[in-house]
Amino acid sequence: PPTNAFKEKFIMLGEKLWNYYTGSHRPSDSLDDGYSAFTDHSPVSDAEMWSRRMYRDGIQGYMQADLSYFFDTLTSWDDSVPGDYGLHRSQVSQQLNQGWQNVFFATHGSKTAWALEHYQYFNHSDASALTEMTTIVYTMACLTGQFDGSTDPSLSEAFLRNPNLYGGALAYFGSSRYGWGSPDNGASNLSKGGTSMNYAYEFYSKLLNNPDSDTLGNIFYQHKAVLANRCDTNNSHRWVQFGLNYQGDPAFNPSVANNDIDDDGIEDISDNCPGTSNPDQLDWDLDDMGDECDTRPGDYYGDSDVDGHDIAMAVVNVIEGPSNLIEIMALNFGKTWVVD
Repeated sequence: PPTNAFKEKFIMLGEKLWNYYTGSHRPSDSLDDGYSAFTDHSPVSDAEMWSRRMYRDGIQGYMQADLSYFFDTLTSWDDSVPGDYGLHRSQVSQQLNQGWQNVFFATHGSKTAWALEHYQYFNHSDASALTEMTTIVYTMACLTGQFDGSTDPSLSEAFLRNPNLYGGALAYFGSSRYGWGSPDNGASNLSKGGTSMNYAYEFYSKLLNNPDSDTLGNIFYQHKAVLANRCDTNNSHRWVQFGLNYQGDPAFNPSVANNDIDDDGIEDISDNCPGTSNPDQLDWDLDDMGDECDTRPGDYYGDSDVDGHDIAMAVVNVIEGPSNLIEIMALNFGKTWVVD
């Protein structure tokens, strides 16, 4: 199994699909993920239940992830009680801007949005505004991958076409039609969630056990092929087989620890100029774009001087007091520092 950190920063999100479970109706199977047991908090949503089981049964044995949860009933950022950090639009945007390698979301969806709690949504505008990169998004939500519809962009396209240098996602796995699940009449200790969750189990199995030479395109093919034998009749496995799409570069290899297209020793996800070699990562105007990629190459101070002898225009003030602080104001690009 892979040991590089490329696959090990993992967040699982979920909003109630059909049911909340409370009291004696909560599931009671055991978990070893470092979070509150099902029987220790109430309510427990079916999305939380099925996602945490998938981590336990399909992921945890293959990698010890830097794991975060963001369910409607339990999160990694709760204050006093599980679930008090709301699965709200602004907070989903905030947490997706932490630069995850893997995002899994169990929720309902539309062409342009994921459903959140209290009738809120994370939509294509929110995806387009993200400033940090997620490597792989996988979701069971309906319709969010509908690239062939009249709505442009769909949620998946907004992730992939995000205009910010490091924003959005590299790969999006989601359905262009419907996701399918199987609600429990009562919380079963054995249920997995149904058809779309079956595909998710197979995806992470293939992703985490793939040879170093495997690409995401091949992993996607393999995880669907495993379930092809369930598609011989007109059923939900066949519908998801046809509707589940991979949007992104099929040649992308997730097992390469250093995805570095410009070969400068800085992984693309961290490189401030991923298309041009700049091992020093210099960024004189502090705009998060490396000098080698800046729109005004050589004009590091924004003074329209590109002859290689830029002049930094600055004002230095002494702030009198016990610490004798020095304030430096760089007039060219609106930055101020206070040093002692």
